[in-house]
Amino acid sequence: MNTKISIIIPVYKVEQHLHRCLDSILSQTFGDYECILVDDNSPDNCPMICDQYAKKDFRFKVIHKKQNEGLPAARKSGLDMAMSDFILHIDSDDWIEPDMIEKMYMKAISGNYDMVWCDYYEEHPHKSKCIKVQIEDLDKITLIRELVSGRLHSAVWNKLTKRQLYNEGNIYFSSFNLLEDLVQTIQYVYYAEKIGYVNSALYHYVFNSYSISNDISKIKMRILDNYHNLKFIIGFLEKRMNIADIEPEVSFRINRFKLFMLRTKETRDANKLFSLYPDSHKYIFDKKFNAHLISKFFLLLAIKRKIVSPYKIFDILLCVKYFIANVLGMK
Repeated sequence: MNTKISIIIPVYKVEQHLHRCLDSILSQTFGDYECILVDDNSPDNCPMICDQYAKKDFRFKVIHKKQNEGLPAARKSGLDMAMSDFILHIDSDDWIEPDMIEKMYMKAISGNYDMVWCDYYEEHPHKSKCIKVQIEDLDKITLIRELVSGRLHSAVWNKLTKRQLYNEGNIYFSSFNLLEDLVQTIQYVYYAEKIGYVNSALYHYVFNSYSISNDISKIKMRILDNYHNLKFIIGFLEKRMNIADIEPEVSFRINRFKLFMLRTKETRDANKLFSLYPDSHKYIFDKKFNAHLISKFFLLLAIKRKIVSPYKIFDILLCVKYFIANVLGMK
């Protein structure tokens, strides 16, 4: 007999947080679930902790992957094992309120919703901030616009999704690890006929405000991951809807990313800049696009004329700034 809910938790290098996450699941007021732990070849004690919970409670199941494949692939592995009517994704360094599953599930079946959202807490080192999503009055186009703009968090973890949605929509799981939640959530929202909302903060998201590494190779990897996932999102939306309905938000999102690509010489690629939604150049000089005028001008050159050389002046200025600060000891 199938369970009502499959909880999928990718696990990698989170041994200091994993007990808190799994204990919050054991404390649920709703018991008809299975919890699939996907050990993504974690090098710490996470595999052992996963096995301990599987021995403690029959509802916990463990997948031990032979090599690390990243978050999207781990979620896909959990989904392939899932035997339930609804899917809930949880990140292994977060935790949930004791009544989260009960409230989300009861909302889903009360209105035959394909997807249910809830509010959440952002957990900062010294404070907890409640984030209200309040999507109950938003139509699908507006919801997609809010997701693309970033005004709504695209994370999959505060969203209960009907399993049937995966089957009918043939959901694509990205192999790239940044913006992967936006890839998933855009598809869920598009295919869902009815979306519900629970007006309660039920999920605790541990906010990580780490800065991007100065390692050029890592920056390049992050940019390429973003590029491929944005490329998919734009292609998905262009094939299925009039993308003009979500302008100028989509162009603002793409242009912000293109400015990010231009920041370092290692990631300037005129062909990529031009090929990623070329229509975005129409909104470069829109007053609502928050960017410096000089940056907007160089961005226009880069994506309209395939010229990136003007940015070399910024490389020179950065070198001068570094020399002054570190060699001459001035700030």
